Amino acid sequence: RCPCLEVLYCSTQCQDSAWPGHREKCKASRAAAKSRESTHATVPEEAASGATDTEGLKAVENATDEAAVVAAMRWHAGSEEVQYRACWLLSKMVVDSVERATRAGNAGAIEAIVAAMCAHADSARLQVIACMVLCAHVCPTCVLGAPCEVNILRARNAGALEAAVAALRRHTDEMVQMSVCMLLQILTYSSEESRTIAASAGAIEAVVEAMRVHPKSGQMQLHACQALYAITIDNAENISRARNEGAMELVEAALMAHSGDQVLKANATALVLQIQH
Repeated sequence: RCPCLEVLYCSTQCQDSAWPGHREKCKASRAAAKSRESTHATVPEEAASGATDTEGLKAVENATDEAAVVAAMRWHAGSEEVQYRACWLLSKMVVDSVERATRAGNAGAIEAIVAAMCAHADSARLQVIACMVLCAHVCPTCVLGAPCEVNILRARNAGALEAAVAALRRHTDEMVQMSVCMLLQILTYSSEESRTIAASAGAIEAVVEAMRVHPKSGQMQLHACQALYAITIDNAENISRARNEGAMELVEAALMAHSGDQVLKANATALVLQIQH
């Protein structure tokens, strides 16, 4: 996870390779976050955006466990800032811990995060952090680690797939689309039901469109290929939809444009082999 909290990588190698293209955006994001913190620290309470925001931010700041964070999210659902800060804190609490991720899931964190995505659909930064923290809940050890099946079921039942696809359609921002693709991959990889739900929500078309929008981004192409691979596993209908949307041509174009990226090459080749017949 990048210090700016807006990008989630599958490995340190992936992060290192993406750094040259992310450097300037990272600096800008961290500066904006610092500015927001300064504003909340210096503006008198009566001049703040409202008592709800002020109290909500204080509740998040004082939260000592996952249940307290979830309670703050529920009581201050209308504040994008509270939801963003709460998601950020949850990501720190559950990362690398199956026990904490399960505890947070039991406290209703997944439902609260999905509700935040829907309530603040226009906020790109919230969609990014929400997808990141959902990834941490359903696969807490790392993106490539063993998934938490209970939390995957919770996410599916809470409407995470539909919310993710909606974010993918609404935002062309690369960070949003990468984060959504990572979440779609994790949620659909081991579940035929999730693959069906994702496809019905328009995930295949949205992921393919993301590939079209960001042809120069090797990381975007990689995560899109991984998402499409997961969604089309053992599903003839989804394979047909991917082919009809032009996925084959886009994957071949990605292979040519990023010929030196071996990780992308391996994932793109696997996708081609899966959907070519």
